[in-house]
Amino acid sequence: MPLPPPPPLAPPPFTLTKPVVLVGMMGAGKSSTGRKLADRLAAPYKDSDWDIEVRTGLTIRHFFSAHGEAAFRELESRVISELIAHQPPMIIAAGGGTFIQPANREVIQKRAISVWLKAGLETLASRLLGPQLANRPLLANSQEPKAVLANLITERDPIYGQAHIIVDVDHKKPDAVANEVLAALEKYIKENP
Repeated sequence: MPLPPPPPLAPPPFTLTKPVVLVGMMGAGKSSTGRKLADRLAAPYKDSDWDIEVRTGLTIRHFFSAHGEAAFRELESRVISELIAHQPPMIIAAGGGTFIQPANREVIQKRAISVWLKAGLETLASRLLGPQLANRPLLANSQEPKAVLANLITERDPIYGQAHIIVDVDHKKPDAVANEVLAALEKYIKENP
């Protein structure tokens, strides 16, 4: 006996008029939240770091080692601009340093909706300071990765705080974060047509 067809997918709660760029520290959950948002909004999804890895054939860590941070930031800027220009608008998970660069921030703020996934030190440390540390170039080469992480938070949080929308992710599961972002986006789009 054949299986019954799956139930129809619920229509998205609203339509994106601009791309959404998730910003914040590495480990804040931009990729997992981005995929969930894209599914719920029936929108395309891209992770800018993964896009760079596909384009170059190198991991971010290897790209940093082979070409340096300046070359990485230049490529990252090109990738972000291209993803933001994509039609239909998509959900973009940006690398941790993307929004820190003034030129990138200007493009994101003018042409997209920025959402800061705000995470505290303990949340980030619990997610980053394990086996996956080797994949984080800014932390992997340090004898004191938690101290480096704390310094990055101190330096970057005021800049991330310029995002259009801020959602605290501490002590929340990815589904709860995605629900909060979705509600904040719907409100933001209604107030900023």
